[in-house]
Amino acid sequence: MNVTKLESNVFATIEREEIESLNINNFVSLIHDCRKTMGKSARQRVLPLFSGYDHIPDEVYEIKEIRQWVGMVFEKLPYLLYYISTEGQLDRLLLACIMDVESLFVGEKLSPDQLILEQGVRRLEDLPQIPLKITIPTDRFKKMCKSISSHGKTLNDVQGANKVIKHLEVLVDIQ
Repeated sequence: MNVTKLESNVFATIEREEIESLNINNFVSLIHDCRKTMGKSARQRVLPLFSGYDHIPDEVYEIKEIRQWVGMVFEKLPYLLYYISTEGQLDRLLLACIMDVESLFVGEKLSPDQLILEQGVRRLEDLPQIPLKITIPTDRFKKMCKSISSHGKTLNDVQGANKVIKHLEVLVDIQ
């Protein structure tokens, strides 16, 4: 895993080998390091990027290995969304990896390589947004919110944790 700090953001490029071997240790260590070194200023500042899938037009939540890897990370860090950036809707994409999701895409799907080469996409916010309906069971939603809230308390950031939870409420369909 490669880590780059740019301004107040932490970019974590997770290599395909780590994903396929289900090695979450480096990413979990990064989150722990962010907690120790940045404290509450790390809230929504981590941007996980998956490397080695640039030629595949599938969304990250459609790739089995990534879904498994993300699921393992959430099992280890149920408060993960406290740290995940909303930029490029990364939080939404990670949630889609662990929940039931319905998506609607019209037209030809392009791989990230194609988006860069053919359409000049350079920033996360320039990526096409695919409408998603993410369904989460009520008990799992409550567990996730409780974990985020507790984590916020340990960082003396109850207000920030509550903002993350409010944002989460908008992202998902609770059932």
